[in-house]
Amino acid sequence: MLCALLVPLALFAPPTGPVDWRNQSYVIDGTPITVKDGAYLREPTDDETGESLDLGSVIPADLDGDGRPEYVVTLNYWGGGTGRFDELHIYRVVGGQKMFAGRVPGGDRGDGGHGVVKVDGDRVRVERLSALPWEGTCCPSFVVVESWRWDGGRMVRDIERSMIEPMEEGGEKPARAAALAAARAAMKTPNRNPQTAIEHLITALRTAPGDAEILGELGFAMKAEKIPEAEAALWAAARGKGTDAVRAAALYNLARLYLDAGDRTRATDAAQRSLVLRPDNAPTRKLLAEATAAGK
Repeated sequence: MLCALLVPLALFAPPTGPVDWRNQSYVIDGTPITVKDGAYLREPTDDETGESLDLGSVIPADLDGDGRPEYVVTLNYWGGGTGRFDELHIYRVVGGQKMFAGRVPGGDRGDGGHGVVKVDGDRVRVERLSALPWEGTCCPSFVVVESWRWDGGRMVRDIERSMIEPMEEGGEKPARAAALAAARAAMKTPNRNPQTAIEHLITALRTAPGDAEILGELGFAMKAEKIPEAEAALWAAARGKGTDAVRAAALYNLARLYLDAGDRTRATDAAQRSLVLRPDNAPTRKLLAEATAAGK
């Protein structure tokens, strides 16, 4: 698979508020690093590796609803190797001084790095660049769109608002049908191959972003391959563009995923939501009974 172009780190915005964000110290892995004019660089020498820190954007947002802004700060750290690690910090400003309030986990390029970061009301929307486990960190093949909110003392992810998007869009309806058919063929026993199915489904998603049928089958194949993004794909399917039956199937697979992980509460909730859309589905009723019985 060809390596897709990376999404820019963040929407660049000018420094906002009473703090000179471009000339501040930021703590990375327990060590404070001071940027000047938005950047820090230590060139590598014969004795030690280089190091850099770059300020991306500073976005004001009232995340806790108290009428005063917090500040969402995006940073990118290089420690001398091949990795480029994103950091997303949340700060309050008290008495003209910044105070660290929380963070959203980052990553290295296609291994969970950040694409575009936006504020949507009291939520922070993060596009997380993701490569499949058998692909290189350099070349993400899809984006997990995450919604983060303030929960009194930290930032927490609202998994139900997740979306899976392709790195690139484009293609015709016949290409969608062919990719779906190839994915389904790859998931048939006895020679089931979830990896091949996932690659075909990402191709199909390029032709129809937000398609619940594609997202649901992608989540199912990722679940079979034990890829963590399966949960996000299935929630995206449950909220995606498709029939009640398709969205109900995604919720059924979420219920199974949660029950297999020992989370009876979320398994029960997902199964109940599935039955609202598909009331007479016997496998879902059986799964709901299994989830509720397991808690007795």
